[in-house]
Amino acid sequence: MLLKRVKIQNYRQFRDVELEFSDNLEKNINVILGNSASGKTSFINALNWCLYGSEINNNSALEICNNKTKNQASIGDIIEVNVELEFIVEEDIFVFNRVLGFKKTSKGLTRDSSFDNFELNIASGDDIKIHNSPYYFLEKYIPKELEDYIFFNPSILYVNYNKGNERLKSALYNYFQLNLLENIVKNMDRMKKSYIKKQKKIYPKIGKWNEEIAKTEDKIKSLKKSLDSLEKESQEINLQIEEIDIKLTGNNPSDIKQIYSRNKELERLILLNQKKLNQLEEEHERYVLLNYPYIMSYNSFVAFVDLCDGYLPKDIPKSVISLINNLSKEGKDIQEVNLVLNEEHRKLLEDWFDGSIEALNYHDELISALEQIRNVIIEKILEFKNTSLNYHKEIMDLKNNLNKCISEKKEIESMLFNTDSDEVRKLIQIRDNLLRTRDNIILKIKGNESKISYLEKHLVSSRKKLTEDEKNILEFDEYNNKIYFCDKIIKSTEDIYHSLQIDIIDKLKKLTEENLKILNWRMNDSFNLMIDNNLELSIINSFGECEKPYDLSDGERLILHISFLAAIHKLLGNFPIVLDNPLRNLDFEMKRNIMEKLPEIFHNQAILLLHESDYLEYYGDAIYDYVASENVFFIDNSEEGKESKVI
Repeated sequence: MLLKRVKIQNYRQFRDVELEFSDNLEKNINVILGNSASGKTSFINALNWCLYGSEINNNSALEICNNKTKNQASIGDIIEVNVELEFIVEEDIFVFNRVLGFKKTSKGLTRDSSFDNFELNIASGDDIKIHNSPYYFLEKYIPKELEDYIFFNPSILYVNYNKGNERLKSALYNYFQLNLLENIVKNMDRMKKSYIKKQKKIYPKIGKWNEEIAKTEDKIKSLKKSLDSLEKESQEINLQIEEIDIKLTGNNPSDIKQIYSRNKELERLILLNQKKLNQLEEEHERYVLLNYPYIMSYNSFVAFVDLCDGYLPKDIPKSVISLINNLSKEGKDIQEVNLVLNEEHRKLLEDWFDGSIEALNYHDELISALEQIRNVIIEKILEFKNTSLNYHKEIMDLKNNLNKCISEKKEIESMLFNTDSDEVRKLIQIRDNLLRTRDNIILKIKGNESKISYLEKHLVSSRKKLTEDEKNILEFDEYNNKIYFCDKIIKSTEDIYHSLQIDIIDKLKKLTEENLKILNWRMNDSFNLMIDNNLELSIINSFGECEKPYDLSDGERLILHISFLAAIHKLLGNFPIVLDNPLRNLDFEMKRNIMEKLPEIFHNQAILLLHESDYLEYYGDAIYDYVASENVFFIDNSEEGKESKVI
């Protein structure tokens, strides 16, 4: 898409101006020159107003009409403010035309909306079509969300960076049709939930399980998204730590290298011992839980056997009665003795509790059976004590080794901090900060993984219960098939969405880095450019610090923005860019360096609005070979009003 012609009538200081631009992309620079207040910013406003009906600076609608035309008009005259833009789109000609009507009265100028119009004429060969509602074509070719990236004003763009790039994200996602994928997911999810509600009405219990499953799936999805972000952040920190490791083992003296290598080995041993210690403590906890019944039942059984020694006890403790009732009536196994299967022993206990005299004749047999139970418990308790002692010994040995490594590491860190090299001390400090940050991230990752694990188990349990409740309920088959279909569509669409999202961000990052290299940005310093899912930029400098655009100097920030802007244009590759004095407030060398490289980073049509004296004196010759057209704005003043003209 190329801007071929602009015609402006009665718009602000432009009374009747027409400019033509080259469509030759081998010479892709078109220059508009002018001194201050000659109309350069008003020209950009005119383009923006024609396409979107609003001005970048949001000025009053009444001020939009040219003063000279207004002063020369007679009472009752109609004045039309008219801006017409002609674009070449592939082999067709697109002409956007916006008109705003005014009427001259005795009290001044008033709006007359009956003359207002916004239309698009498309000429394809000999055929011309008029579209009175051209917004579809605007959204397709030059969406409003991209206006700050088509009409580039450094100060306004800086404000937008502070506010975030939601408009840019929306425009890019619309252009690459990710918005369609988002709508598919939303619609499928809405359909799925409506089916679940219908199920719930038919059979509330099943509907409840489906609702629970859907909520759990949403929680898991959210946690996994957070987990991906944390893992990515952890990987980035690991890369920074590796860079610092390379520097510390590079050009430093051999004693520092040796000490630092030992420090890294101790870090590895600490992590290894900590992992073994955690595993051993978890094993010990599981072992205690598995043997918990033996520990808890031991005292109760000993007390019961003591009470049974000789005579029928009159006051048996409630805890013992409860325990024996569990054994005899509910059939619970304790230490491999099952009183339900052993009917003789069970009958003896029941008779004894009933106070039956006949039970006294079997007193010895009862004592024998209980003694058997007690012996098994005692054997298990002894085994538990021995095994627990072994666990405690291994745990203490690991803790001692861990403490030795930590102690030695502290001594080494003290030696490194006390070295004569400021650079080594600084790198060690940065590395320690990164390690602490990484440890915090790892804790969050483990927390998320634990939550995901719990929710996935809950999901399996809920699905199992759902399956049980759904047996033999044929009326649910239709809704289940629809829900399954929605799940499949959502899953496949989300996979495509995330793949495209990653591809867009990776391409933007690569193109921006290439442009930064062309513009010699921080050529003597290493850095990593980061672009997040909201398309916000950040720089990880050589010290591992994160810098946002607003942390940079004016020159650095401008080069970063221009590089990112050029990357967007190359990625989309279908519309021109108009830059309003893009190199303001920069020194001469930086201006010339950027200007020389502009034709190389902007591959599509570029229209530069520049201060005439700067262009002619400093950097006009730098882009001379790429300039296809030059226009100059100048002011014609008269008693009836000011007028900008072009030569």
